[in-house]
Amino acid sequence: MTPFHDYDSKGFAIDKSASPSPTIPPVQVLVLGLSRTGTFSMCDALEKLGYKSYHMKEAFANFGRNHMEYWHEALTSKYQGRGRTYGKTEFEKLLEGYTAITDAPCVIFSDELLSAYPDAKVILTNREVGSWLRSMDASYYRILSWRYWRVLAVADRAMIGPYTQILTLILSFWTQGKPFDRAALREGFLAHYDHIRSVVPPSQLLEFRSEDGWGPLCKFLDKNTPEGPYPRSNEGSYTADRHWWAMLIRTVYVLGKAMAFLTPVVVVLAAVWWARSRP
Repeated sequence: MTPFHDYDSKGFAIDKSASPSPTIPPVQVLVLGLSRTGTFSMCDALEKLGYKSYHMKEAFANFGRNHMEYWHEALTSKYQGRGRTYGKTEFEKLLEGYTAITDAPCVIFSDELLSAYPDAKVILTNREVGSWLRSMDASYYRILSWRYWRVLAVADRAMIGPYTQILTLILSFWTQGKPFDRAALREGFLAHYDHIRSVVPPSQLLEFRSEDGWGPLCKFLDKNTPEGPYPRSNEGSYTADRHWWAMLIRTVYVLGKAMAFLTPVVVVLAAVWWARSRP
């Protein structure tokens, strides 16, 4: 399904990426709440506070810089236990220029990021687990249930195929290998939050819900409160709608590639038929 190379025998693809400049500031804020807990809104909020924040959408925005491939190999290596996994060196390359991270796939590497950026402040976005499960049904599971999405995942080996694998791997991490088991997903949600609370010192941790607004966030980060309300972005159905448009755009791309290949073939076949049909 994916054209990515076998990094088990050839090393990571990201190894070929240049090391970042030492003058570039490191990641300063780790938002380690799971997807669908207000991470998109938090990403917008951090941007308003002067941070450059990495969210899942950045993997698409940086597709030409191989971010989709890098996340795919990072997740696959960790999930399959192939020995070496992404650490400080790899994340410094992948997250170069970003000063905050939010959302999956970053959150899958919570322990690795905490180790790579020990001085970063940690924000744990949260919501009631039942509400979270419903939001997951309206986003992750809805997208993966589309029949045409699954067909396109086979045809589009450059983006939709690997991205579908990424979504499934994320769910597999949260469910101990049972990505479509909602009970396992619920347990994984609770276990993740318990784990973050156990490894991050209270003085370095802010537990946050979107309804808390600017006050506690700005106090924790020592920032002035911006004008306007705290952002409220990216409901579950909105996420699915954005993926529908992505599916349409990639369909046009795949069909265009197919036509570019088929057109000369059709021309040659037509010429052969015409030549043979002449008296």
